[in-house]
Amino acid sequence: MASADKFEITLSGKGGHGAAPHETTDSLLAGTALVGQLQSIISRNKNPLAAAVLSVCFFKSGTVFNIIPDSCNLGGTVRTCDEDTRTLIKNRIVKIAERIASAYDVDCKIDYELGYPALVNDRNTVEKAVDSISSLTGHSPEEIPTVMGAEDFAYFTREKPGAYFFVGCGNKEKGIVNPLHNPFFDLDEKALGVTVEIFLASYFSAIK
Repeated sequence: MASADKFEITLSGKGGHGAAPHETTDSLLAGTALVGQLQSIISRNKNPLAAAVLSVCFFKSGTVFNIIPDSCNLGGTVRTCDEDTRTLIKNRIVKIAERIASAYDVDCKIDYELGYPALVNDRNTVEKAVDSISSLTGHSPEEIPTVMGAEDFAYFTREKPGAYFFVGCGNKEKGIVNPLHNPFFDLDEKALGVTVEIFLASYFSAIK
């Protein structure tokens, strides 16, 4: 799974009447330019073979139709799978935000928080767990592609060899089809029994 960082950028200018934009320093306009330029980091700065996501997830500015606001606040998340790409994107966000602010004559405040690191399974641990799960439970684990979500279990795998796995809990026949973070999420409780079996089998693989 990917690392998960978050950023928030506040651009501060001089507001004024919408009929007299020349008397303002338009932070909203600077913010819209910044959003577009941030997307260029993924398409033009990082190695195309390195998985990464940069999503601007909120943009707040202004309150009424005829006043140019004096500030603009935006932010989002960055997901990467290696530390070099993670550092590159962070540095580019900071540099681009500062240059956009300078070009539009507004002030810029940047808060960038490094979140969970990338979660990397230990191959030997995975193989031992898969063998044990298959032989003791009859379940057949499958390898899945890298997921750009994040997980705090990554801190454990940085200290000790480990393996993180998913257990499916949906059931189309019962109408249980909504994903995580959905207000209608539910789970087939039969999955809880399967999970216990898998944990026990994984435990036995660890003490062999």
